[in-house]
Amino acid sequence: MNNPVLFELEEKAARDGIDVIWTDGLGQTTPPTASVKRHRIIMNLHWIRPDELAFQLGHEMAHIYHDDPDDRLLYYSNRSTKSEIENHAHAGAIDLILPYYMKDRPQAMANPVDFMESFDVPGYLSEIVAEKIAVYCEENEIGIK
Repeated sequence: MNNPVLFELEEKAARDGIDVIWTDGLGQTTPPTASVKRHRIIMNLHWIRPDELAFQLGHEMAHIYHDDPDDRLLYYSNRSTKSEIENHAHAGAIDLILPYYMKDRPQAMANPVDFMESFDVPGYLSEIVAEKIAVYCEENEIGIK
């Protein structure tokens, strides 16, 4: 795995006491998972869309940072609660990846579509990505295209 953003996220996770375990024993469509209680993330080396791995790792890290309920509690939650927790983790993943994406990036390259393509972010998150990039650029005085 030769992805600098993945490397940086793993380094951040390690500094924050999160174990990231990569396994090759899963099928191509088995998603990663996190144990919030154990501060451990299991990532799939055989994931069908490798460009999505940084987003997935950020998503799982966000679950831990947000101290989200574990799967047993989510099992008894309603669809709205699950969706809210997942959307919060998606937003957290974007927040975690964005500084690496923007690092040394020319102003004209601050582009939500490029960000989403670079990290294989699902299309339904386009509004959140655009908002987060705009806020990031404003806070860091970077123009957006």
